[in-house]
Amino acid sequence: MRDFYNKFKWFIKYYKKNYIIGLFCLAITYVLDILPPKILGTTTDAIVNGSITASGLTRNILLMLAIAVTLYLTSFIWGLKIFQASDEIDRLTRIRLFKRVLHQGPIFFSKYSTGALMGKATNDVDAISDLAAYGTMAFFDASIYPGIILIVMLSISWRVTLLSLLPYPFLVLFAQKIGRKLYIYYDEAQTAFDELNESVLEGVAGIRMVRAYNLEDQQIEKFAAKTETLFHKKLRTARLSQLYRPMTTLIPTLAFVLAMASGILEINAGRLTTGALLSFSFYLNMLSWPMIAIGEFLITAQQGSSAMDRVDEVLNTPLDVEDPEAPLDYPPETNIKVEGLSFQYPLAEKDQYALQDISFDLGQGQSLGLVGPVGSGKTSLLRQFLHFYPLAEGQIYVGGQDLALIDRKQLKARLSYVPQQSFLFSRTIRENILLGAEDQDLEDGQAEKRLDQVLEIADLKKDLDQFIEGLDTETGEKGIALSGGQKQRISIARALMKEADILILDDCLSAVDALTEDHILTGLRQDRAGKTTLISAHRLSAVKDCDLILVLDQGKIVERGSHQDLLAAGKWYADQFNKQQLALEGPVA
Repeated sequence: MRDFYNKFKWFIKYYKKNYIIGLFCLAITYVLDILPPKILGTTTDAIVNGSITASGLTRNILLMLAIAVTLYLTSFIWGLKIFQASDEIDRLTRIRLFKRVLHQGPIFFSKYSTGALMGKATNDVDAISDLAAYGTMAFFDASIYPGIILIVMLSISWRVTLLSLLPYPFLVLFAQKIGRKLYIYYDEAQTAFDELNESVLEGVAGIRMVRAYNLEDQQIEKFAAKTETLFHKKLRTARLSQLYRPMTTLIPTLAFVLAMASGILEINAGRLTTGALLSFSFYLNMLSWPMIAIGEFLITAQQGSSAMDRVDEVLNTPLDVEDPEAPLDYPPETNIKVEGLSFQYPLAEKDQYALQDISFDLGQGQSLGLVGPVGSGKTSLLRQFLHFYPLAEGQIYVGGQDLALIDRKQLKARLSYVPQQSFLFSRTIRENILLGAEDQDLEDGQAEKRLDQVLEIADLKKDLDQFIEGLDTETGEKGIALSGGQKQRISIARALMKEADILILDDCLSAVDALTEDHILTGLRQDRAGKTTLISAHRLSAVKDCDLILVLDQGKIVERGSHQDLLAAGKWYADQFNKQQLALEGPVA
């Protein structure tokens, strides 16, 4: 029970005040529930004995009405406070999950798929919210309410009480046995639901590839198989839950039969009155729900506990990169110094480094170009400035301060990033671009002026006439309604909108033609004058004007210098540049 409490103590502490009010009103309701059967039994005995009076009957009727009104008020309050917990824990748990996920890094997402995270944020949270409200009510109905009823029943007849209670232990034992299996079955059903979610997400995200390779039937079969698996696992869980339901009718019926049989014998023996047996029958009927509630709580608790374990698995996963204990403010300068940087991806084999002994200096406002063969480490190096991963060996200094010690929130506020694979949110083109300026203090006039500037730099203005509603055109999920080049240019415009101290462009011009690339690079040089820019590319034309160019191969720097220096060296860079120039010029006639 202590472990169970520890899982939910964060919410109990948060919602303590409302729980106290709700449970106090619930306790009053328990006491008031006891009174009507007692009054009814007393009135019945008075009628049988012929001692009833008009004033006495009127008094009892008015008392019953007063109890009914009070019961309505207390039931309303406890229902509101306790069942409100369902929506409250639902809201808080989803916020905690989403917040935790947003602060995680690549290592976390290599372990948890999007489908699994969606399952935890939907079905698991629903099971937790059921426990917080319905489960809480069932727990107190099963633990406190029976004690009050039993005291009254024993005061009427201990013999009838003991005999009528004989079937109920079987109900409790049956519920416990089912509850233990439900924990396992529910967890397996949720895992199947996660896999189904992932199948849907992959099918939708990869719809172009599915159609291009004529994989519709294969995807449908795959989805149907996962749906069938989920169906059988959920059906197994439902069957087990429903095994308990008939018992909740059978056991109270047996208890009632035993009570009536023994009660009649007690009346014949003169130890019980007709009114008392009538009251007892009401109390016995009232006792059936608390006995059923034991099983209801056990079933709800097992499902909620399993769900909370799955959610806690995410919430308790350590962050890939922890914030420094005493973070430093972001420095005013943006000169960069890298010393002996070596980096290995967490899931890579031992001694297989993506970067090895990287060292260079980049002055304030200068630009860095990164080139090299596929898999040479260009993206890995740029990601170190974003601090997605903990640094393995070496240091990166920005403005003379260790990057690992700079406040991460401040660091990200001063960086702007365009990845290789452009990502757009399911919003309008305008909203996607303006996302880059959300953390800046721009007035409407300034924002519109800057928007016009970045559209020109990103060479997007020529495309506006092609969009049905111009900048207010919806991009579709992940920008599916746009071409690759348009998505890249929108991503560049979004990054420029931020006017960051350091701009990181990770091979983000691969989907545009040479003329568009030249237009964008010319605009970038003018707009970024005096600001630090880091560029990786396969086309050397994108980096030839950079102050420093690094050629990487297998995670090592094999060449460095300016464009002219590297051409003069006559190595990989010079050879690659000449080949690309020849490809642009075409064969000589």
